[in-house]
Amino acid sequence: MQLVPVQCSHCGAGVEVDAYTKSFVCNVCGGSTIIENSQHHSDFHDNSINKAEMLIDNQDNYSKAKSEFEYLTTSYPDDPRPWIGLIRCYTNDLTIKLYIDVSPYQPIWLTGLENRIMNAFNNYNRVETKEQEKAHTEQVFMDYINKNKEEFEALKEKNKDDAPAEAVSGEAGSSFNETIKAENRIIKAEDIRNIVVKMDESLKKYRYISKKEEEVNKSFDYDEKEYNFKDNGSKIKFDIDFHDNTSASIDSVDEFLYIYDNRLSEIKSLNIRYGLHYDVETPKPNKKYDYMSQSIELRVRENKLSIDVDLKSADDKLSNIYKEIKNMVLNAPTKYDDIIKKRTGITIMCGLGIGLIPGLVIGGVLLSIEQARLLFASTYVLFPILVFFISMVIGTTISTFILNGLYSNIKPDQKYAGYKDGQSVYTDDVDDYVNSSEILIGKNVHNMEDRESIKKLLEKCKKMFLVELVILLFISILVVFIFNIMA
Repeated sequence: MQLVPVQCSHCGAGVEVDAYTKSFVCNVCGGSTIIENSQHHSDFHDNSINKAEMLIDNQDNYSKAKSEFEYLTTSYPDDPRPWIGLIRCYTNDLTIKLYIDVSPYQPIWLTGLENRIMNAFNNYNRVETKEQEKAHTEQVFMDYINKNKEEFEALKEKNKDDAPAEAVSGEAGSSFNETIKAENRIIKAEDIRNIVVKMDESLKKYRYISKKEEEVNKSFDYDEKEYNFKDNGSKIKFDIDFHDNTSASIDSVDEFLYIYDNRLSEIKSLNIRYGLHYDVETPKPNKKYDYMSQSIELRVRENKLSIDVDLKSADDKLSNIYKEIKNMVLNAPTKYDDIIKKRTGITIMCGLGIGLIPGLVIGGVLLSIEQARLLFASTYVLFPILVFFISMVIGTTISTFILNGLYSNIKPDQKYAGYKDGQSVYTDDVDDYVNSSEILIGKNVHNMEDRESIKKLLEKCKKMFLVELVILLFISILVVFIFNIMA
């Protein structure tokens, strides 16, 4: 309250009264004095408005200016200037948008800010002022509000196909806990990296929302503050174990990605936890304060991936990250695939493709020996059978050596299957194999490359075998023809 000096009309005593007081009772003589059209009213009022406007124009002190303008609107509600000043404070002089652009997600409309602006604007519209001034002011502020709404709708339309549902203001997600285990899947390193990047994008988005809402609310009293997302310790944390028995615990995404990109083959296991913790506040008259928390944790091992999801808060904001993770698992390649199931057949096929050429060469050498020619002449099928046998011995030896190296880290472990013909028998432990996964970190870094190498070798050997088979057929017919002439 601002005090100014006045005199009692009865005894002349000097007293101090509120600058906007129209009458007072003297503390000395008890007489009542009416202050009518006193000049100090208008002068002080004008000075107060000028000072409040200077707080905006010269200092950008919207918080203090707001308090001044609120006092002036209660003292002189018919003066439009304090109401206009109040609107300037709410909008940081028309620089704050009525929505938060969290592109490529859906924008969030700041309902509370719009309500405050419209409340001040409606009060201004009720005061008596010159029609020309009122029309101009109304045009300025309505243009501002309408422009914000048009931009907001345009941004929603632009992003609606790509925007996750969790970014739409006011939309509550489902609330649940779940643990997912990825079994019989090959989880690529880049897929895990992409999930981390999406987590980082999500965290930055919500921190941005928190920052913008903080800017909007900084000029309001506690009871007037409104938050859809007031950050309260949201973060992403990484715990990494390496094969050299060292470990690291970090909460910087950039630092983690640097380690992940440069030391992937050294990583034995890692835990990735993304937690959103925030406050939701509503303004008076129904002031309410709610704490929200949800999290997603990925526990990654070389042969196992499990995901713990805690979306208990009614306003869950991690459902889209959760869907990304589920899609990653569901769309991951199968671990127990034809490369594993048909390992024996692949070895034989590759053996034939590799060994048929040396088999043909050795068969040709044998044709130069008279005893061998006489043996081949006794039965026409002996030559191709011998070539096939030589091919199998040589080719299988070579292909087994090559494929053992490629299969060493992707084939199932062996389990005891009994005792036969004086020897212990071992077979693939398929049950254990399909109940685990293959995460392409650590010793598994090159597993996908090894699978691709096996596929390429198989395709190459198939093509070679067809060509070599035609050559063998041709040579066999030629041998028969020559032997017939010689006979």
